[in-house]
Amino acid sequence: METSGWRWLTTTEAARIAGTSTSTVRRWCAEGSLKAHPVRVVEGHPGGARWLIRADGFLDAVARWRRGA
Repeated sequence: METSGWRWLTTTEAARIAGTSTSTVRRWCAEGSLKAHPVRVVEGHPGGARWLIRADGFLDAVARWRRGA
């Protein structure tokens, strides 16, 4: 997904790239561990929001995680 010149990932895309679950990615977003933007409040979701994640920051974080940094 691309808006305003930034590339954004859904939680599903981010989970697939990171090799983890969407609930883990949503938790990272809610905790502020990822550069993410809540796009609407959704009851029953961890953090209460649906998230869009900035691809550049996320891909950097995944690269660091894979290097063990």
